[in-house]
Amino acid sequence: HQQRSFVENCSFVLPITKMSDTPTTTTTTTTNTPTTTDNSSDKAVLLQKPVKLPGSNVSGRSWKTQKEKPSKKVQVKSLKLNYQKSKDEKQKLKAIRDLEDQHRLELNKQKQDERLKRKEKIKQQEANNLKSSVVVPIKDSRRIKKMKKGQLKLIKTMDVHAYNEAKFATR
Repeated sequence: HQQRSFVENCSFVLPITKMSDTPTTTTTTTTNTPTTTDNSSDKAVLLQKPVKLPGSNVSGRSWKTQKEKPSKKVQVKSLKLNYQKSKDEKQKLKAIRDLEDQHRLELNKQKQDERLKRKEKIKQQEANNLKSSVVVPIKDSRRIKKMKKGQLKLIKTMDVHAYNEAKFATR
């Protein structure tokens, strides 16, 4: 039996000479065939296993960037303004807030006006419907008992005096 050299006993070899040339991962296939040596040169031909390099993604997705932990990030202090500048900034912000409040109040007022107009319009429509309706008073209760569902839905109880006031108020 011949003694094998150290290179022949290794299961994989990294073909990298410089750290700047390091790829994120190197992938080659491995087989169970024994390594062969070339007699003309002293180099060993070895089949390589995939090697995980430090700093590369665990998933092997090279296009994904690694994010820094928040504790490792450099905290940058904000610039400190002098007293006069900070006072001016506060005044500007206060003026902007006041304008926003005024605008908000105007919008609320417009919405309330629209609601009131809508309510008045609905009241006017109801009054107009009352004026245009034909009223037939029902004095006999037996007549109601004989009515069908559709007719019963049309019946409304109302004050005759209120109807007369609505009917003749504008005339």
